[in-house]
Amino acid sequence: MNNLNSTKDYFDSFAGEYSSKSHKGFCIGFRKKEEKAVLNAIAPSPGISYLELGCGSGYYTSLISKRSPSLLIAVDISQKMLKHLHVKKAKKVRADIQNVSFRQQFDRIICAGALEFLDDISVFLANMERVLSTNGKMVLLLPRKGICGFFYKFFHSLHGVKVKLFTEKELKSVLDQGKWKLESLAVPTPMTYVLTVTNGQ
Repeated sequence: MNNLNSTKDYFDSFAGEYSSKSHKGFCIGFRKKEEKAVLNAIAPSPGISYLELGCGSGYYTSLISKRSPSLLIAVDISQKMLKHLHVKKAKKVRADIQNVSFRQQFDRIICAGALEFLDDISVFLANMERVLSTNGKMVLLLPRKGICGFFYKFFHSLHGVKVKLFTEKELKSVLDQGKWKLESLAVPTPMTYVLTVTNGQ
């Protein structure tokens, strides 16, 4: 079984509990710091379009929906996760975020906590070059290499799921391979980065 299928099966298995479990214990403090950094990076404003990739049960989808979007599409590989996403303004799409395609472009693309499960994030980034609007922003939340990241990786390995951790140098290198410009890089917790990138075409 490849990692994509393992990841899907893992999140399918506890889709109904995901939202409540991620808001308990030490996760609360980390989640709030990440939320602040992600929303600052998104710089949400009314009337713009949003694409959220790896939306899960809709944590960020719900926050974005309160910003009066002109369009909000939420994508996840797990149909069971999408069944627990209850945001009226969001159009739900079940798809692999590595190769999902859209005819229109979006002002904001958000991927918070999903890229670490991909085999090659450069494939994802190459696909998104066609999806992000000329003056748009893409915001990425990714796990850092380090002690906290190690425990995050170890936790998922217990469930048969591989997770990639990143250094700042590695992230800049993969962005340089495409047509991306790094606008900002924040470190909201010892475990995560929040990157804001623009389409440098």
